[in-house]
Amino acid sequence: MKAVAENYYTPAEIILLGLIAGYIILGYLAAGSVGHAQDVYLFVYSAGLWRFVYPVIAIAVTMRVIYIMVRIVPDRLFHYIAKDLKAIIFDRQRWYRVIPLTVMLTCFFSVFTSLKQLIPAFNAYTWDQSWMLLDQYLHLGWHPWELLQPFIGVPLITYLLNVSYNIWFFVMLAFNLVQVFSLKDRLLRMQYFYTFVLIWAIGGNVLASVFASAGPCYYDTFATGQNPYTGLMDYLQLVNGKYEIWALNAQQLLLDKQSAQGMGMGVGISAMPSMHVATVTLFALQAMRTHRLFGFVMVFYAILIYLGSIHLAWHYAVDGIAGALITILTWYAVAHFLRKDRALHSISQASGNTEALEVRPA
Repeated sequence: MKAVAENYYTPAEIILLGLIAGYIILGYLAAGSVGHAQDVYLFVYSAGLWRFVYPVIAIAVTMRVIYIMVRIVPDRLFHYIAKDLKAIIFDRQRWYRVIPLTVMLTCFFSVFTSLKQLIPAFNAYTWDQSWMLLDQYLHLGWHPWELLQPFIGVPLITYLLNVSYNIWFFVMLAFNLVQVFSLKDRLLRMQYFYTFVLIWAIGGNVLASVFASAGPCYYDTFATGQNPYTGLMDYLQLVNGKYEIWALNAQQLLLDKQSAQGMGMGVGISAMPSMHVATVTLFALQAMRTHRLFGFVMVFYAILIYLGSIHLAWHYAVDGIAGALITILTWYAVAHFLRKDRALHSISQASGNTEALEVRPA
């Protein structure tokens, strides 16, 4: 086993797995401190996730084949495709990296979801009014959704933002699968996963519990005082009569799960910070380092997610700002950490890329 670790894992990869394991242990301890250790689950995503993985893998293979046909254009096309896919499937070095990280990430998200569902046990949802007032202050007395409504308050635009917001999970799954399987730039791969794990743990659990808030769509349920989002919710219900706004069903489902303390994929209510915005910011940063045009596409997608988070009543504007800042700061901090630590820096020799640790987003 030691020989396997020495041959196939860099110190950075071993520490990443240890970081995830430490998070899982701390998650159980945190839940136990409020009497809910029994409500932390390791395998929430182990079965259901594969329903989404298979289509993403099929799409990835299709895109790889198209890339070979359009960009490489080999003389013996089918022979080249078969050889290329065979090299990926039977690459033992790749699988030594894929399997442990995939298992650990699955457990990581299960514990994350468990802790997110337990936010009310750590801290009551008392920050909604504060974030609403901060939003209003930063936007000169207006609520952000009111400023956006004249521009995007059109049923078709609302529906398209709704679609963009709902495919986020598949985008995240695709990014993670590509990074899990990729050996092309192991430095960038490590920077991505360190940032990914840290923003979810720090932003999605720690800060979400400290600054517990539910979001505009739940203002009547968890906040006090007049609800300034009634007009937005009425508009979304009106649009739902013409186009199905999946966000409304999801919001009700999460509330029902929270009330029943049920467990499942993606459950839990939390607004601050926006992890949708945090993760798409990470995707944009990573994409910029991979291909500039693709990076701009992901920046555009990040903007759509930010607008959708406000327009669909999921988040206050400050939630998205906080999510993006957390990701950017973590991205740079991880790059600095990997560059400065000699043990972690040894990954540069393993990947043959000594330039990849530059502290830059693109």
